Amino acid sequence: MKQGTIRIDDLEQLIAGILKSFRMYAPVADGGGVALSELKKGQSPLLDYHGLKKPIKELFFPQSETILKSEGDALKSVPVREEKRIVFGIRPCDARALQQMDSVFADGEYRDPYYTARRRDTLILSLACREPQDICFCTSIGGGPFDERGSDVLMFKDADTLLFQACSSAGTSFLTEFNDHFKRPTAVLTETRKKAVAKARKKSLRFKGERLFDRLDGSLEPAFWDTLAWRCLGCAVCTYLCPTCHCFTFSDQSSTDGGERSRNWDACSLELFTREASGHNPRSSKGQRIKQRIMHKFRYAKENFGDTFCVGCGRCISNCPVNMDIREIIGGIIQ
Repeated sequence: MKQGTIRIDDLEQLIAGILKSFRMYAPVADGGGVALSELKKGQSPLLDYHGLKKPIKELFFPQSETILKSEGDALKSVPVREEKRIVFGIRPCDARALQQMDSVFADGEYRDPYYTARRRDTLILSLACREPQDICFCTSIGGGPFDERGSDVLMFKDADTLLFQACSSAGTSFLTEFNDHFKRPTAVLTETRKKAVAKARKKSLRFKGERLFDRLDGSLEPAFWDTLAWRCLGCAVCTYLCPTCHCFTFSDQSSTDGGERSRNWDACSLELFTREASGHNPRSSKGQRIKQRIMHKFRYAKENFGDTFCVGCGRCISNCPVNMDIREIIGGIIQ
């Protein structure tokens, strides 16, 4: 089964069926914002919301995670908890970000067992973005409000109906397993979706980023980056809220009867990230660290993995305490 529709009034029955076999995470109201939270029986996900403040990468790549423990002379790895999960209702930009994280942790010669196990056991049901926010620029960097990459199922909401479109074999299996809940889409709904795609793409197109890769060839003067550094606080909020940033460090803690090693998020925008044991720091200035962040996302990642490591979600724009706007930085580069 590739497509199916369900009335939103009947969504609770589908969720009840899902919860018999899966743990389910979905957007819910959280104070004045929206957070991804595990749904319990009787809860309903938010379907009309702009975006999650925090990215979903923490479900696959936790902020802090114990990976090794020692008892005496014995060193033991910490197994990943196996569980079937569904992430429901995230935006396509967050799903696309997972695909980019896959290229680092799951698709190369060296695969992270913790990340890959969680990805293997998780279905992604994303919700198309009909009304991109002013901070969104996904279409400008190769994405889109209806982008299917990273999703197993892409949902489209129209009035009181949800249209489910399978994007992977796992998504097809999901729709087949729960086919009793779905009906065939009407021609009117299919046409409505087609028009919504064109409208949303136009709204999220902020600039033409085709020249960005070529302009990041090392010819930009240090003064360009140093000017940006005057505003940057180096707080790394843009990194921690970015759905594709994945730098980490290890921390060892020991006691008389054992110890443990944990993996923790880190950030290239922090001064200590590249400080060596000798005290030398090859990226000692904020300008150098800003350059590294931009080069990594828009040049090095594309060279190494074939895609930019930015999905245009706008979190770094809306949460920067000094109102730095990555779109303005990109505009200064490609002008």
